[in-house]
Amino acid sequence: CFTPLAGYVANLLEQLMIVCVAQSTSPVTLTTKTQFSGATPCPPCSGLHTLQQIHHPAQHINPWKVWEFLEAAKVISLSGVHLFFWRDWHFADSIIFLTPKILHTLHKFFFNHILKWCKEGLGADELDSCYQSQHKQVGTQHFSNGVLHVKQITGREHQDLQWSIIASIARPVQPDFVHAVQATIDFIYKAQAPMFTNSSITSLVNSLAEFHMHKQAIVNAGLCHGTSGPIDHFEILKLELFHNFTPTICNVGAPIQFTADVSECLLITHCKNPFECMSHQCKTFTQQIVHLLDQEEECVSFTSLTCYLSVVLHSTTLNEEFNEMTDIDPMLMWILCVSPIDHATFSLHDHPIRNHFPKAFVCMHLVQRLFSWSHTQCPCSGARALLGGLPYSHCAQ
Repeated sequence: CFTPLAGYVANLLEQLMIVCVAQSTSPVTLTTKTQFSGATPCPPCSGLHTLQQIHHPAQHINPWKVWEFLEAAKVISLSGVHLFFWRDWHFADSIIFLTPKILHTLHKFFFNHILKWCKEGLGADELDSCYQSQHKQVGTQHFSNGVLHVKQITGREHQDLQWSIIASIARPVQPDFVHAVQATIDFIYKAQAPMFTNSSITSLVNSLAEFHMHKQAIVNAGLCHGTSGPIDHFEILKLELFHNFTPTICNVGAPIQFTADVSECLLITHCKNPFECMSHQCKTFTQQIVHLLDQEEECVSFTSLTCYLSVVLHSTTLNEEFNEMTDIDPMLMWILCVSPIDHATFSLHDHPIRNHFPKAFVCMHLVQRLFSWSHTQCPCSGARALLGGLPYSHCAQ
């Protein structure tokens, strides 16, 4: 019996580390850097293929001779790690458990590339003016100071940008450029569906093919820029990972179930906000946050333990009081045996609420029956003596 490795949520750099390949290689396909802009998906890179690739240089070079083995591994686009953690994990395959991360694969691609293309096509001031002039709507982020000054935003803000980008660039730029951006936005939107059918998967593939059909208009307009100036290609690894969405949907289901939007928001509440209350020493940021999280965990554990012990102690006290009450009054024990519904405990308050009305009804009914029996069947003093020890005996006199 073992735990299957069904999914591993990681960003692009972490995926490359997990599959032990170089940064110029796709973590899930046999694609090289020059093939990143292709419209046709390449064959998948299975875990068995990676093991075979590592085995070849290991036959001639000792893997523990790190620098020599690293040079040989770079030739075949490997990172030099020969003992990755999932090599002996049954049924674990990187093309299955490495699921696309919507935040870093889709939203970051839009923010790092498409938004920059729109900036080059419209101009920085014009694009900011388009977002500043939009009407404010409830539930939608309004970028009153523009969008180009933003460095880090959440997944929800990414979606707010994508909703209005087409209307902002529709008039000033070429129609083919708008068509390419629209196809990419459609792909990003369709990939976040909670469930898929054959027709929805086909529509997703068609949106990606539509982008590749019109992407040349972006290069012709000179909108693609790298660190050294304009570029005339789309050798973008995140664009290549778009082809991995269809196999992932067929293997493990909708990618939205592996989204990291919720966990990424915890960085704000558990890392960013506490760091502002600390000494602002960036060198020891990780140690400070880990120490703070340990203290918070200890406080939560202590609170949970005290709450549990208080509940146990309270229930024990109630049982002791009940036992003492039944030992003092044996007649009440007999009545409780006659009436199964002795009391009801509700959890709406801190203290239990007992329903004493059934006991009163049983006592009154018993007194009336004994009183009528004493006058009709046995008008002796023994019956009245029996009544004298019961509750509500004054009602029968």
